[in-house]
Amino acid sequence: GTGRRWPEETGQMCESCKLVCAAGSGPTPAPVLPSESAFCVLGSGRFHGTTMYMDGFRWTSLAPDETCIAFFSPYWVIDCPWKLAVACVLTILLGMSVELVSHARRRLLKSAFAERRPRWAVALAVCAQASSLALAYLVMLLVMTYSLELCLCCVLGLVLGPAATSCLSGLAASRGTGGLEQRQGLAALVEG
Repeated sequence: GTGRRWPEETGQMCESCKLVCAAGSGPTPAPVLPSESAFCVLGSGRFHGTTMYMDGFRWTSLAPDETCIAFFSPYWVIDCPWKLAVACVLTILLGMSVELVSHARRRLLKSAFAERRPRWAVALAVCAQASSLALAYLVMLLVMTYSLELCLCCVLGLVLGPAATSCLSGLAASRGTGGLEQRQGLAALVEG
């Protein structure tokens, strides 16, 4: 090497550059493996997780040689199987909440306009819309980790959300009208 700092002094990509430990003349220390299992590799430094796999989708549970995934925060690192299971459950619930919040917004607007009180309803609906979008972006960030488990849980949550709102709407309708039409429609759907 030339000893010049990249890119300030060279101004171009250095194809032959290699990482060297600045503290000594030895090689860069290897990342720390978790002591109880080889679930993933804990990164060195202050935070031990990565926000995404850089080379595409992979099964987090089958990647013991990859850096552990951080779940939204560098403090929430998925470094063992039970943390992956908890992250998967939270991801499904997050995906479901996108539709649940949207459904609540639609019901709020419908009931408020029926009662002719649109001001507070519109304000609440705007807040619900912002919440729904924020939740959807959080789901997107989980897909962008490139963890197949988390990606599949996002899809599952986004599928279960409308199913849950449909069930909730069915329960509300059956309480209001005796549920006869709802049960007849469900029976026709199951039989047909």
